[in-house]
Amino acid sequence: TKTIVSNESLDIAKALDREFDSIAGNPSLHLFPDELQVDVDKMVAANYDPVNNGVYKCGFAGNQEAHEEASRALFKRLDELEELLGKQRYLLGQRLTVADWYLFTTLYRFDAVYYCHFKCNLKRIVDYPNLWGFT
Repeated sequence: TKTIVSNESLDIAKALDREFDSIAGNPSLHLFPDELQVDVDKMVAANYDPVNNGVYKCGFAGNQEAHEEASRALFKRLDELEELLGKQRYLLGQRLTVADWYLFTTLYRFDAVYYCHFKCNLKRIVDYPNLWGFT
C-alpha cells in the first residue's frame, strides 16, 4: 500500500534505514548495520527508560520520591554513558548507529530544557566531557 502503518519510532527508523535504498543518495549507509542489529536494539532499550523517557519521569513526577527515583536512574545511566564514551567515539564502537541518534536527541535538548524545566539538575551535559563531545 506504500503506507507506513506503525507509529513506533524505532520501527519507522528501521524501515527508513532499508526500504528506500533504491532512491537513497548513499544506499550503503545503514544506521542499523546487520552485524550490530542486536547490539543496537539493546543499547536503545538500555537508554530509553532511564534517559529518553527518564527526563519526562523527572519532569512530570507526581511526588518527590518519584522524582528522586527517576533522577537517580537518569544520572546513573548518564555516568555510565560518560565512561563508555571515554573509551570509544560512538555508543557501539567506531560506527555511528541509530542508537547514537536516539541518545543525541535527548542530550541535545538536555541543558536548555530538561535541566531547568524538568528539574534534571544534578549535572548538565556540558559537565560531562565525553557526553558533551558526543553531543
